[in-house]
Amino acid sequence: MCRILAFHVKGELDTQVLQAIRLSAEHDELSIYGGHPDGWGIVAIIRNGDDLSSFYYRSSKPIFKDNFFNLIHLEGEEITGILHVRKAGKSFLLGLPHAHPYHIRANGYDLFFAHNGSVNRKAFKDPLKPYTDSYMILEDIANYVNSGLDPHDAFKEEYSRVKDFASSLNSALLYVKGRQVKLNVLHFFDLNHMKEKSEQYYHIYCNENYCMSSSVASHLPCYNLERVPIGFKEL
Repeated sequence: MCRILAFHVKGELDTQVLQAIRLSAEHDELSIYGGHPDGWGIVAIIRNGDDLSSFYYRSSKPIFKDNFFNLIHLEGEEITGILHVRKAGKSFLLGLPHAHPYHIRANGYDLFFAHNGSVNRKAFKDPLKPYTDSYMILEDIANYVNSGLDPHDAFKEEYSRVKDFASSLNSALLYVKGRQVKLNVLHFFDLNHMKEKSEQYYHIYCNENYCMSSSVASHLPCYNLERVPIGFKEL
């Protein structure tokens, strides 16, 4: 299992929030694994006036051992993005290619996706494909987009298709086309398929600028975060 942070802020990305996800990656009291050391990544789209720029970085290192993390300073009129720290479920799916957020292009959109949880591989057309279940979710979303669906509708379609096979689909989809930048967060878990020791591990907390995993929120008691219900949320 992994941890996720989605953000849509004005001005600067809060360093305290960044440090919170680093701390939860190094030591997570809610997880049976104790931490999330199997790589990390961040994507951000920065808007200044009519201009967009992007920042995209992934690493096989644990975030708490990657000195580059301490250099991150993002500012702009609007900053929209996703940060993810990973605990791999399968040892053969380790390394940089499997670090989230993933990226794929579909029908003129740049799609970035990160996911916490697991999906039974029976849900996919090619269950033996040597990619994570998270990447195969993104491939399915891209296929829906290529068929003509808006990315948000494609995200909903894939959720409906795989939710009965999933322990959790806590995830974020960032999509960009021209000057359009959108960020959708999905909160879903199934107690019958729960793999962690407590339900609390799967909870997602948000305020008007950030959505994050429960372990991350535990380091930010003064941030007016509220647990969100199952379903989709746009930041």
